[in-house]
Amino acid sequence: LSVVLLLTIACGGHAYFLFSNSVLIDESDVVGKDTFDVPMLCNGTCRVYVSLPKSSEKLALGLSIGMFKHFLMNFVTLSTWKRNGNEKGYWFVWQKEAQLTVYNKNKHHEAAPFLLWIVQADDDVPVQVYDVNFFKDFTLLTPDQQTITVMSTEGFSLSTNTSGKMTMTVTASGFDTVLLGGSDNCENALEQQDPSTYQDLNLWFNGPLLTLVFDRETYNSSGIGISVNVEEAYEFSLDTPTFITSPGYISCESQDPNSARTFHSSLYEVPTKYELYSESIIHIYEGATFNVDDAKLSLFYVDEWGTYELRFHGNLHDPLFELRTSNVNITWDPTGAGEKESYLIRLYPILQLDTTTVELPEFTTTHDPDVPPVKTTTVEIPGVTTTHEPDVPPVKTTTVE
Repeated sequence: LSVVLLLTIACGGHAYFLFSNSVLIDESDVVGKDTFDVPMLCNGTCRVYVSLPKSSEKLALGLSIGMFKHFLMNFVTLSTWKRNGNEKGYWFVWQKEAQLTVYNKNKHHEAAPFLLWIVQADDDVPVQVYDVNFFKDFTLLTPDQQTITVMSTEGFSLSTNTSGKMTMTVTASGFDTVLLGGSDNCENALEQQDPSTYQDLNLWFNGPLLTLVFDRETYNSSGIGISVNVEEAYEFSLDTPTFITSPGYISCESQDPNSARTFHSSLYEVPTKYELYSESIIHIYEGATFNVDDAKLSLFYVDEWGTYELRFHGNLHDPLFELRTSNVNITWDPTGAGEKESYLIRLYPILQLDTTTVELPEFTTTHDPDVPPVKTTTVEIPGVTTTHEPDVPPVKTTTVE
């Protein structure tokens, strides 16, 4: 099924993702082809990164990148390069307007999951890049380092450990979108701009590139450690800031309107379901950015009065909801959906609540007397209208359009 899908993508449109200063290429760009020209010239200097899991090595031996069939670099070789100990290594290309080409020498032009990321950047850009496949144990960031990027073809967990005050931003893109300028239209997946409420991260991300930016200039005496692991993890804590995305999510709009909106990897599992818990009911802000037409995206949450469902549909940027809950489930089923459908949901805990004193968020409600507290809800931004009817199952359904 995955091979058929990828062949369809490769034949029907551009699967790569083009940034202002880089391009992201995946397995679906080269399946069924003997060559693939990188849709960005290396004008001056470029870093060429390759990440792939061990399960892809056999087919990756048949893949290489180079110029005019010269200076070819094999994908497996590139994927194992390191620098400065634990950091990701890269092939440094310096040539004016160099056209790089990917060559697929596999017998039937097959390909397995890989991430090819070509960045138009000098050798001295102040960033640390990590590959989840070669990340070892716990790594301390150097005191002068404030930007790190993690790359992967499959889902991974990431946690931070900070000593002292700090602020940070997180974006589902590469370091080039925050350090090299350009015209990329990107949004932050997560922000913590108040050092008094800053919390360390313990999240799971199902996308190709994740970049964290710490304010080391202001808080230069604070230490920062990071841990990354490849693992399947669909249960999370509601007690720290986090975000959930569709598989392959990228925070930016592609510079090529005909290219894909997301990164493709046959290691991604769909449909997906994420469960988030807290030991007690807490107050959280929930914000979302989504482009959903045919896919099915729902958020279920539970409080003392029952189970509630938010259904997301259409194209909206960050409608904000306040929830009181100890349990959130997010389900995503892209079956039959277009390649450009995706979502990002942010969850920020506000404070611990005493369930005996807290009032529900305000709703405009119409109901008959003595009707049980069971609702069917339709949301029209910005107002909320709720109708109570008898004998309705105890689930409140909300549609966000």
